[in-house]
Amino acid sequence: LDTKRFPYSECVGSLLYLSVCTRPDIAQAVGALARFMAGPTEEHWRAALGVVRYLAGTAEDGVNFGGSKETLIAYCDANYAGDVDTKRSTTGYVVPMYGGAVSWSSRLQPTVAASTIEAEYMSAAQAVKEALWFRKLGGDLELDFGTVLIYGDNQGAIRSSSTQSLHCGRSTLT
Repeated sequence: LDTKRFPYSECVGSLLYLSVCTRPDIAQAVGALARFMAGPTEEHWRAALGVVRYLAGTAEDGVNFGGSKETLIAYCDANYAGDVDTKRSTTGYVVPMYGGAVSWSSRLQPTVAASTIEAEYMSAAQAVKEALWFRKLGGDLELDFGTVLIYGDNQGAIRSSSTQSLHCGRSTLT
């Protein structure tokens, strides 16, 4: 790929900035694009432009606060063996407060998961760590977040969480 004609690294760098600061919805796609910084192809360039077109069509979207009475919740998910080269899964979580996302992450898991349950459980563990950090911060600021709901979509991972209170598609951190 001619990097003078197709500024792939500059484009992906700008997209990374947006994904970290205001657009968690593009974090997974930009993370995948960033894996090809050393040797991008025209296909990667077209994919990066697809993300730019998506952003142009959703320019009014972003992090907004005030849409929810829930003070602290978390959502987590994983795609089992989503990286075709390494067979590693991607972990993702988002922690919204008062209707706006305050923390999010999408990254390859450090190890290869043996099952969808293991991949989802690793994702839930990351979300729980983040929720615990926010509960600690809330305590330091004299805010009582109370019970934190961790939402996941894998029934096997939810059932395997024997130390948590479980309810129909969600775990409760008390």
